Amino acid sequence: MTKILLDKPYASLVYVAEGNYLKLTWKADIDNESYKDLWNFVLNQFIVRQINRLLIDQRELGNISMAARAWFMVKFVPTIRKQVTGTIVLAMIQTKHVGRKAAFAYLINGAKNKLNLKLEKFNDPEEAKNWIVIN
Repeated sequence: MTKILLDKPYASLVYVAEGNYLKLTWKADIDNESYKDLWNFVLNQFIVRQINRLLIDQRELGNISMAARAWFMVKFVPTIRKQVTGTIVLAMIQTKHVGRKAAFAYLINGAKNKLNLKLEKFNDPEEAKNWIVIN
């Protein structure tokens, strides 16, 4: 069973009960406040559902401002580190857009240095789904 938790023009978040993970699907550009709200909502779902696994589909990732990315590193990462115990398991389906891929990789790699994060990147959505379910 899949439950839609959030469906906005810029992203959707679903809970996949069969694998007990969240799936964040980027759809378009996102403004700073929506970006913050989205990540805070993801954190809330981690806490409420007591899970630590996230599959991110960034194939349709839009523009994210430098200010939003800075907020993620300076404010969000320390918050999630305090509130989510154990290893965070993250599967990423990568965008083919070189600039966005590099920017998102920089962000995630920075977070990886501050969090207990198990990360794997994929081009195939099915491989990403299979990996997140067994990790």
